[in-house]
Amino acid sequence: MMPKHQIMDKYGLIGYPLGHSFSKDFFNDKFSAENIDAQYQNFEIPSIEELPVIIADNPTLMGLNVTIPYKQKVLSYLDDISPEA
Repeated sequence: MMPKHQIMDKYGLIGYPLGHSFSKDFFNDKFSAENIDAQYQNFEIPSIEELPVIIADNPTLMGLNVTIPYKQKVLSYLDDISPEA
C-alpha cells in the first residue's frame, strides 16, 4: 500500500491591494528555513464578500492575516473571536 500523501497546510493574507505586501515572501522563506510543511499565499480580493469563496476553494487553509480595508469587515464572517483579538 502506498503511503497517503499529506497535504501541506496553507496560510494567507486577504486584502486589496496586496502588491506592496512582503508577507508572502517572508512567511514562505520562514517556513522553508524552519522545515515547516506549509505555504503562504496572497488572496487579493476587491470585495470582502469573496472571502467565503476563498475558504471554500482552499480546504487546507489554516489561517489568514487581514489587511486594510477588511480588518473590521472580516468580523462578520467569524464564528468566534478571542478577547485578545
